[in-house]
Amino acid sequence: MITVFTPTFNREKYLKSAYESLLKQQDQDFEWIIVDDGSEDSTSETVKNFIAQDKMSIKYIYTHNGGKHRAINIGVKLAKGEWFYLLDSDDWLTEDAVYQLHMNAINLQDRQLIQEFFALVGLRKYPDGKIIGITFEGEVIEMGYLEAREKHGIDGDKAWAVRTDLLKKYPFPEFEGEKFLTEDTWYNYLSNLGYKCRFFNYPIYVGEYLSDGLSQRYNELMAQNYQGSLKYFNDYFRYMIDKPKYVMAKFNYYLYISRLAGKSYKEILGNLDNSVYARYQDEINKYL
Repeated sequence: MITVFTPTFNREKYLKSAYESLLKQQDQDFEWIIVDDGSEDSTSETVKNFIAQDKMSIKYIYTHNGGKHRAINIGVKLAKGEWFYLLDSDDWLTEDAVYQLHMNAINLQDRQLIQEFFALVGLRKYPDGKIIGITFEGEVIEMGYLEAREKHGIDGDKAWAVRTDLLKKYPFPEFEGEKFLTEDTWYNYLSNLGYKCRFFNYPIYVGEYLSDGLSQRYNELMAQNYQGSLKYFNDYFRYMIDKPKYVMAKFNYYLYISRLAGKSYKEILGNLDNSVYARYQDEINKYL
C-alpha cells in the first residue's frame, strides 16, 4: 500500500484538487494522511467533509505550526503504507500515479532489491504538461541521489515516494526555533548511508508554484533557518568530498546563504565540516 501524505497550512481552497485527483486514481490501494500545520482558515471543515464522503481512507491531524519537516515526522508515525508519497496541498496527482509507484516498487521487490533503495522518484509537470526541472535519457536509472545529479544532471523538483520504515528510523532533524528544513537534507543523509533511488522517467505529479509558496522564498528560508541549512550543506560536502568541482560550487551557495543570514567569516569557517575545510582550505580562502 502507498501512503499519500499532505502537509498543509492555510491551503483550504487548494485541497479539493488534491482530493479529486486521489478519487480518480486507477489504483485505489492507498491511504491519505493530512497533517494540518496550524491552519487558521477552513481547512479542518474541508477535510471533515472529505472524510464524511467516505470514498477513501483519510487520516487528519491538527498540530501547532512547526514546519513541513515536523509535519512529515508526525504523519509518518501513523502511516501504514510501505512507501510514503509526498503530495503538497496546492498540487495534485496524475490518474496513474499510485499505479506507477506500485509497478516500480514491485520491480524492486521481484529482484529482491528493496533494502538497497530509499526512494522511488518520478517526474513532476506543470498543468500545461511541461516537465519540471531536468530529467535523463531512457526509462529508469538506479543509483544514489547525489550521484544521479552529478552523472546525469538531474535537477529540479521531482515526485518522491520514500520508504516509510526508513523515514521512521531516520526522521527529519528538528532544530529549536526553526520551521523550515529543505527535504534535500534527508535525501542527502540517506545517500551518505549508501541507499539508492529508482528514478523513472514518467510524470506522476502536477504542480504549480504559488507566489506565497515555499519555493518562492527558498533562499530566505534557508538563511532564516540556519542550523538546518548547515546540516544540509555539511552532509552534501561530506558525500562529495572527493569531487572538487561540486564541493566548491556548493560552497559558493553556502557562502551566499551564510552572508544572507548575517554570519561573519569566522562563523562561516567555524560552521563548516572540519574535514572539508582541511581538504579545500586553499580554495575556500580564495572566496573569503
